Parts: sequence; C-alpha cells; structure tokens
Amino acid sequence: MNHGWIGDKGTYLSIIKSMDFAMQVTLSESFNYTAAEHMVLEVPVILSEVIPFAKDSKEIAPIVIKRPEDISEINKAVGLMVSSESFRKEMGEASKIVFEKYNEKSKNLLTDNLSEIIV
Repeated sequence: MNHGWIGDKGTYLSIIKSMDFAMQVTLSESFNYTAAEHMVLEVPVILSEVIPFAKDSKEIAPIVIKRPEDISEINKAVGLMVSSESFRKEMGEASKIVFEKYNEKSKNLLTDNLSEIIV
C-alpha cells in the first residue's frame, strides 16, 4: 500500500511493528487493508465483525466486535489488550493465522496486494 503521509515503506512498517495493538471498528466495510497489514505483521487488531476476515474467526474471537455501536463491547476488548502483554502476543500470532487462512480461501488476494510487507 502507498501511504503518502509517510515517505518510505520501511518507516511505515516500523511504526506498525512498534504498536501494541490497533483498532478498526466500523459499521460497514468491504475490506480493510490497514487491518490486514497489521495482522500479517502479528500486531493484533480489534475488528468489527463486518470486516470479511474477522467474521467467524474463532482464533481472534475475543477481539472481534459484533456490535460496533456498543461502547461496552469495545471497552472490554481494549481492556483485554491493555491488561496483558501475553494476550496481545497470543492475539497477534492468531491474527497472522487468520490472515493466512483468509488469504488461502481468497486465492492469494491478500498476498498479491500486500506482497511488499509479507515476511
């Protein structure tokens, strides 16, 4: 992805890798490259269930928001992330697995579009 607000890809990737977690909570979404970028780099993302690769993903179920309009559900997920480094690590590793499964199911759509960051 080309993020014009950051001059080079290396800087962008180092910013992502330095994050404890990210959030992409939305009411509707066809696809979310930002979340996918984080997931492939094992940065856990609190996601709305409407994001295609989040729905029915048992591996990351505690951080998938079913009702984005419910602030208490979002607070619970943020609380889990903030309170435990081991939980964040577990969700980061699970996120990459979810990414890989969705990528395989979509016939490498993600790999083709995110090839510059896949390690």
